[in-house]
Amino acid sequence: MSAGDLGAGGPTVGQGKRTRRTIERYRTPLWLLALAILFGVLAYVIYPKDAPAAPEDALQGVAVLANFSPTGIAVSQTPDPTVNGFSLQIILHAMRPVSHSGYVTIVLPRTAWGSPHSCPTQAYCPPNLAGVKDATYKLPTNWTDVGNKEPAPDRYELRQTIKVYDVATNMNLNAEYIAVLTPPISFQLGPAPFRNVPSYPYVQVESVYAEQTQNGGAYTWNVGASPDYVNGFDRWTGTSAGALQDTASPTLDSGTDLTVAARNGNLQFIAGIVVGVAGGALVGSLQEFFTSRRKAEQAASAEPV
Repeated sequence: MSAGDLGAGGPTVGQGKRTRRTIERYRTPLWLLALAILFGVLAYVIYPKDAPAAPEDALQGVAVLANFSPTGIAVSQTPDPTVNGFSLQIILHAMRPVSHSGYVTIVLPRTAWGSPHSCPTQAYCPPNLAGVKDATYKLPTNWTDVGNKEPAPDRYELRQTIKVYDVATNMNLNAEYIAVLTPPISFQLGPAPFRNVPSYPYVQVESVYAEQTQNGGAYTWNVGASPDYVNGFDRWTGTSAGALQDTASPTLDSGTDLTVAARNGNLQFIAGIVVGVAGGALVGSLQEFFTSRRKAEQAASAEPV
């Protein structure tokens, strides 16, 4: 065996010793750095991700123009993922069937049904320069008798179901927050052309707007009106509005799940403590690093040349 073979591993062994000495010298700052990273990741995992809900503009309003006054109007909105939108049901109530004619107009963002120029075949969408889309439908021809178990004012119905594509619903929610844009509902008495005529009177009738909600009863509503939670729907009851063009915008109603809010508050507090520990470990790591480096430099200068 040659002398070269015996010394072949020399540089590698020397490099390994230097690496071990370096790790040994900086063991404390490296340990503190690892602790800071660990607690930083833990704080990120612990910190609650819920943020205040902000619904996008969807249904802006519902206007009914008819030659009779109903006893009430009910509008309900149900998410429909199959059409990337929602199903809208509009019901006019009456104590008895009457001869009628009229139209329902729903006001939507211009992107409904895919583009500003799209309109469902059963509707009429006149040009609108206000940045919205008015889709007008003829009232159903026949009344539906829902039976004498219903209150007399609600026994007869004109029920219309409309599928709206490519528009978000008026509700946004997460575990802690919920928010709904409740659209104005308007009723106008008169003959039924495709356009509103200012001389036709607006009539106040009972109106109900309902949004299908998951676990809606868990939220405490603290901004706007408080709904009643019935059979999976949050229901707002009022009277029909005047002209929709006189209404500034849909009303924002929002609430909080107080149980989740309290839990998230505790998690924020714990995450703050963990961030403090991570920050302390990081500062300690930097201090120990500079101390170790200074000691290494002093040791190197003390070695004989």
